[in-house]
This record gives sequence, C-alpha cells and structure tokens, in this order.
Amino acid sequence: MNGWLQPVAAGLVRPEHAREIISPAYDLLDPGQRRDHGRAHPRSFLNGTPSEGDDVELDHASRRAQAKAYLRAELDRGTWEFREPSFYLLEIESGGHVQTGVVGDVAGDRFPDLISPHEATKPDRVADLVDYFETVGFASSPVGLAYRRTKAVDEAVARLQARSPALDVTLDDGDRQRVWAGGTDSELAAALGSIPRAYIIDGHHRVAATIGRGLGASSPGGRFLAVAFPHDQLSVFPFHRWLGIAMTSPLAQPEELATRPGHAVVVTREGEWLIDLGTRPDEVDVAALARTALTELGIEDERTDARLSFVPGFPGPEALRRKVRGEGGVGFLLAPSSIEAVMDHSDRGEFMPPKATFFSPKPRSGVFLVRR
Repeated sequence: MNGWLQPVAAGLVRPEHAREIISPAYDLLDPGQRRDHGRAHPRSFLNGTPSEGDDVELDHASRRAQAKAYLRAELDRGTWEFREPSFYLLEIESGGHVQTGVVGDVAGDRFPDLISPHEATKPDRVADLVDYFETVGFASSPVGLAYRRTKAVDEAVARLQARSPALDVTLDDGDRQRVWAGGTDSELAAALGSIPRAYIIDGHHRVAATIGRGLGASSPGGRFLAVAFPHDQLSVFPFHRWLGIAMTSPLAQPEELATRPGHAVVVTREGEWLIDLGTRPDEVDVAALARTALTELGIEDERTDARLSFVPGFPGPEALRRKVRGEGGVGFLLAPSSIEAVMDHSDRGEFMPPKATFFSPKPRSGVFLVRR
C-alpha cells in the first residue's frame, strides 16, 4: 500500500481504564489548569505530557522523568492493548456535533507532497518535541488531517462502523469517543489511496519533530500517528489575539460589536470597538490583522513576540474577555477562517499566519499509544 495513510501498530486504551486515562482537551486548558488536573487525576495522560509552565516546581529533566515514570507505570498495568497494524475509526461526539476520522500511520516521506502544511513552525517548540519523543519513546496525540470528502471513503467507513466498537466511552466533560478496529481493510485502503492530498489541521510541530526538521523541506525519516477527517465534518473556530501592551486610545469608534468577516472587535478594559481590517482578496482575516493593527502596535512576528498570546475561540469569546479583564492589555476578537481557506493556501504552497484556525472537537491523548 503506497497511500498517505497506512495501518498503524498502536495500543488502544482498554475500556475499563479509558475514563481515567483519556485527558481533557490540552489546548483548552492553561498551564495552571493542566497542572491542577494532573495532580487531581494521577492517571490522566496529561501526566505523560507535562510541558514547560505546567508545573513551575519541575525543571526540564524532572518533567521528562515524570512522563517516563507515568508511562512505565501504566504500561506495567496493561492500560493499552497493543495490536497488529490496523486502521481505526475514531468518532468524536461533542455538544451534538459528530465527526468520524480514520486513524493510521503516516511516513515522513509523504510530506509535503501528500500531506500539506499551512503553518510555519517554531524551532524551539520542534526541538522540545524531538527531545520528548527521543527521551520518552512514545506518542499518543494524533496529528489532525483533513481530506476532501469522497463517497468511496464514506462507504468504507460506514461498513466498518456497522460492527461493534472496540471502545465506547463518555468522558466527564460529556464528550463521547468511539473507536472501531478496521484491520488492514483493503477497501478502505484503496479509497484513501485515491485521495491525492491530505491537509494538516492540527499538529504541525509534531510533524516537524517527526521528520527531524522544520516544515521547509521533506525528509525520508520518521512516522507519525494521524487521524484524517472529511473536510465538511470539521468545525472551525478562530484563534483570537491578546497583546500585553497598554493602549492609550481606541483604534476606532464604537460600532456594532458582532464579529464578522473582514472585521475584528478590539477589547480593552475601558471598552470594545469594531475595526475594519481591510482584508484583501484571498487574504484571511488573521493575515489582515497582522498586516494592519498588529504591525501598527509593533508586532512584527507573531511566532516569536513574547507580548502576544493566542486564545482559542471555542466555545466563544469570553475566554479572551476574561484575560483582558484579569491581565489588562488589548484583545482582538476575530471571525473564523474556513477549512476551504486552509486547503486553498496549502494547495498554493502558502503559509497562513500562526494559529489561524482552531478546530474543535479534537482527538484526545490517551486513546492510542505508539512507540517512537
């Protein structure tokens, strides 16, 4: 099989362990919340992926030691059932929204011709992930991919979903995860193989760490766990921007404050204003914001400027407003980009600004485990 997605040799969490092991959505928790959750839930997979800032009492070596000790204990307990290489189906149900993806293995040499990025990466983040994979030796969070939906894949997925799931668990936050084991199903493999390209929607740094370099060139090395969803099942939210700077005057006069394409809402402690971003044809709003308002405020590189933070727009704008109320500074509420914009940029070989989209719901860590 020569397609972009192959059967994967993975461990699948055993049903009796699933609720304790599967972690909350990582990106929706700040470092303090991740630390507190890990301490309150010692079996949560968050304890296997401690990041800098999650626990200020731990240095780098201690974080890696914690991750290794966590995984060693859970492997000894038999938390995951390791199987022969197989495709899996992962269905995520959250708040009435349902999306079903195919889980498999992607070789590094599939990038970037068959697996296309839309963001550049930060070298320090890539280096940290390389160190994690080499030190800990396991990975669990699938890279998120999208593909343009096809009838052939739909039919193969529906046939496999007619079987009993290998895992069916509803988590404490109400999200439901179901997994089917599909073996090396030739019909599914052929349907996936007919798709010319898949698109990274989440996990650019994990891909870069796998192939051992930044996302500027291909590499024959490495493999990564991935889950591929049909593009029209995905829910796309914005990544809002917060700047730790003081504004001495508003950028515009108060107007209607609903976010809409081509505009942003400026949020300060003193009030909110709607601004026109002057978005150009084929330009996404986050790029227009960077070109106009952020440049005027002295932000030249969103990836490296320590004054800038990205705040997920799921489930709504209140997270950014709370940050402004608590820490001051200025926030920018944006309308979401679209999955079509992501795919179009990738097809043209263009990068979008960092954190241009936030996809939710996402796969959770702890469901699958692969050796690196």
